[in-house]
Amino acid sequence: MVRVSQNLEHTESVSMCPGWLIEVLEFVQTASDLIGLGAMSIALLLAGAWWLFIEIRLLIRKADMERRASELLDIRLFLGTYILFGLEFMIVSDLIHSFLKPELTSLASLGALVVIRTVISFFLGRELESAAEAKARASAA
Repeated sequence: MVRVSQNLEHTESVSMCPGWLIEVLEFVQTASDLIGLGAMSIALLLAGAWWLFIEIRLLIRKADMERRASELLDIRLFLGTYILFGLEFMIVSDLIHSFLKPELTSLASLGALVVIRTVISFFLGRELESAAEAKARASAA
């Protein structure tokens, strides 16, 4: 019951914001989502083209498998970095949305999304660090 009354107070505080500020925040939220999705989409297309180039080159030239493994690791690092980049923008969008629409059901679903995206970011970041370390070890050898 206390949460509902806090929710109503917060909704009133948002409605007390000037209309232009809410419009700006909605624009920033949409732009943040689009930037995040755009970064991930462009990275996916580039990584796919890069991978296809590697595979075609392997078929034509019979390139060595060590070089292929190294290049696939480069693609993985590239794509993972842009996924993290995109997820950060999407988390910002979720936070702005939770400010603009602080209903309990909206906050619960947005909270779950933020937690999921944060966990993915954390573990993907760790995976990228270990991949970068493996790349550095391979380069040093």
